[in-house]
Amino acid sequence: MTDVFDGGPTGVFNGRQPAAAQRILTVLEAVAHSGPGVTAKELVSMTDVPTPTMYRMLSMLVSDGYLVRVHDLTGFALGSRVTEIVAANENNTRVAALRHIANAARLQVDAAVVGALFVYGRLVLIDPDPVHTVSNITELPRQLHANALGKLLLAFRRELIATVSFERLTRHTHVVPTTLVPELDSIVLSGIALERGESHSDRSAVARAWHGPSGLVEGGISIIWRGDQGPQSNSRFTEYAALLEELCIRSTSPTDLDSHRTYASRPENQR
Repeated sequence: MTDVFDGGPTGVFNGRQPAAAQRILTVLEAVAHSGPGVTAKELVSMTDVPTPTMYRMLSMLVSDGYLVRVHDLTGFALGSRVTEIVAANENNTRVAALRHIANAARLQVDAAVVGALFVYGRLVLIDPDPVHTVSNITELPRQLHANALGKLLLAFRRELIATVSFERLTRHTHVVPTTLVPELDSIVLSGIALERGESHSDRSAVARAWHGPSGLVEGGISIIWRGDQGPQSNSRFTEYAALLEELCIRSTSPTDLDSHRTYASRPENQR
């Protein structure tokens, strides 16, 4: 059998074919190595999968969340199901290190602290705050242009700008790439990203880039709170940015992984 699908009108995957799983993995690897925006035609050339089969395969992978279409619908990128698998199974040390920093920050601020890994060009939230909830937190990976963690990712992976829809969420949201680029340039220099009411009108945030064992930026840690978009709020942004800077530099290994549980169990943090 040379085809991955059973040839029916719905393009259903026939798992009994030994080559089927291998072809699926080959396509996913090709997308991962090519980066966001790779087209079906390019994938056919890279994998030698027949064009009709490739289109049916891509449709299935998008439907199941393993791939997503970039916003102009011309190409593809890895979806959330792939990045969640990678984050869960290959980044345990990185997850523990970010949680260590987040737990330390939670002991010093009355605000939400959230950690995220950058996995194959996607923002993967790995440590939501156990006490301070963030409304619509699951939207952060989709709204990279409008939140501090997303801006960190875009700053260090500029090719991802092409995958962002630049949807207007508030009157402060960047809706065209050219207005965001100068801010991204500044983020690369400082390692610090800010949000001032861009994803929600009453939300502020500071995020600091986190360098993993490779020495490259592999994630970020963010403090998120309500309010403070005016000029008078600069002191709070400065204070939180300095705290994250200190914790990221000082933290070398997750030596106190129980601090997360200790923090959440304190009487003053039970809300």
